[in-house]
Amino acid sequence: MSCWKESIVPLSQTSFVSLLRHIVHFGVREVVFSRTAPILNQASQSEFARIDIVLSGKKHMRYPASGKIMDAYLEPGSMHYSPPMTAKLPLWDSPHEMSSIVFSKTHLRVTYINLEEPTIQRDICTPYFYHTASPAGNTAKQLCNLLNHCAEHPSSHGIEIPLMDALLRQVLEEVENDSSKHVTKKDYTWLLAHAYVHDNFTSPINRAHVAAALNLSPGYLSMLFQEHCGESFISYLRRLRLEYAGKLLAEKQYSIEEITTQCGYLSSTFFIAAFKKQYGISPGHFRLLKQAGQSNQPGGEKPTQ
Repeated sequence: MSCWKESIVPLSQTSFVSLLRHIVHFGVREVVFSRTAPILNQASQSEFARIDIVLSGKKHMRYPASGKIMDAYLEPGSMHYSPPMTAKLPLWDSPHEMSSIVFSKTHLRVTYINLEEPTIQRDICTPYFYHTASPAGNTAKQLCNLLNHCAEHPSSHGIEIPLMDALLRQVLEEVENDSSKHVTKKDYTWLLAHAYVHDNFTSPINRAHVAAALNLSPGYLSMLFQEHCGESFISYLRRLRLEYAGKLLAEKQYSIEEITTQCGYLSSTFFIAAFKKQYGISPGHFRLLKQAGQSNQPGGEKPTQ
């Protein structure tokens, strides 16, 4: 398997520009989309758009589409696009290389993974990533909006392929022109921890689990979150989950039990109690207020990134 591992350097603008140039040069052979339904249990779900790109081998991916759960092995040139608030379940049962592009509110994040041996592990942590200093520009956002539309309204003329090609070229340009500053080892560890939590908060992770995955002590992990966010790891994870729950509660198709699972809670009783303690109202009451147009966020608070 052709491997980029020796040439990719964590947080290196040069190596990730080279990777993106390779992706653009290879071209887009296929675009598949996650859609909002049906429910995919145990899936990863995010409020940000994301592209998963197969570089070599075959990537096993499950995702909701066409009214059913698709189970596919994607090959090089295949792009899996997840619009905001849609699910996917990446599986790691065959060797492959892949890259992902995440369109966060505060930055673009490009990652690289080289899976040399199959594993049943669900939460793969990659040390190879690059963060831009600012979020995607207006052109990239507009292209994402068009792809979001294609996800729910498929075209019979293949319009998604030139749109994806244009988006990849725009991402390449933005990474080439990025002005991210050099970061320390401590800053790198924080970026890794922050990304890991945002990638996996819909799973039942906890502080000990995350610390072990990142080879950190639980105390050091807590210190990073306190220093960068002004709150403990436990508080940050709870807030992230409950803010996400507020978004899901606005969608009529999700039951409380489904939202419980999709927000990383093991018990709906515990989820309801945590939501009420954080925001002063029950999830059911919030849903009624949201449907009546009386609330934009849980408890009237704005989520933070």
